[in-house]
Amino acid sequence: MGGSIRMARKYYNNPPIKEVVCEFRFSQTSQWDPTIPGLIFERLREEFPNRDKGKNIETELTFDNDQVQPKVTLLERAIFRNVENNIIIQVGTNHLVINHLIPYSNWDNYLRVIDKAFTAYKEVTEATTLDRIELRHINEFSFEPGVTFNLEDYFDFYPHFGMHLENGYNSFIVGIQAQYEDDIQKMQMVSNENTIILDETYFSGKPNTINFEEVLDWLNIAHERNNNAFESAIKQKLRNSFGEVRDE
Repeated sequence: MGGSIRMARKYYNNPPIKEVVCEFRFSQTSQWDPTIPGLIFERLREEFPNRDKGKNIETELTFDNDQVQPKVTLLERAIFRNVENNIIIQVGTNHLVINHLIPYSNWDNYLRVIDKAFTAYKEVTEATTLDRIELRHINEFSFEPGVTFNLEDYFDFYPHFGMHLENGYNSFIVGIQAQYEDDIQKMQMVSNENTIILDETYFSGKPNTINFEEVLDWLNIAHERNNNAFESAIKQKLRNSFGEVRDE
């Protein structure tokens, strides 16, 4: 998996994190039957007592006679929530998602929950291989409505058009992709009225490259690299707006 260049980790009174998502996709060879969500719930219900059902639409593009054919599948998921309703575990066929909404606790606590859910899933399903693992950080920055400001005063990652764009722009989307051995990181920034969303996604680029024993180490590296991307994308003026406390 390789090492990581560690930037000083900063802490904030009001961090802009909106949601963190960890997603596992298991090999199709993993066994599955309708009783599995209930068995997983029994292992998690003490901390996640609220159970629900949900549906998710998944679109897959296939190629047939040189034509692209979209394949749309409706997937059912079991949903387990904690009492505070800020951590959600979603269980589906060969699929496990752990969402941490606001208020966000901290990485160590979130990693503990991921480990707990992942362990329950693999023990119940007897899954043996991972097709994909992904860690996503979604940050939201709010600005005063109607007030004009320069992006370069707050960000080190933003669109640039030079001096010849006549009318400027009132919305934008910009992104990059980086390769880390077998892993890929994407960073995307999108404007929406008076808010800007900064989305960092780190995922495994090839199936079956991460052993179960390596998952927690991989997640720590993914978190570190997403954190590095975040800190590289913003400037001190923006850090001051959500209250930088310390770094280490």
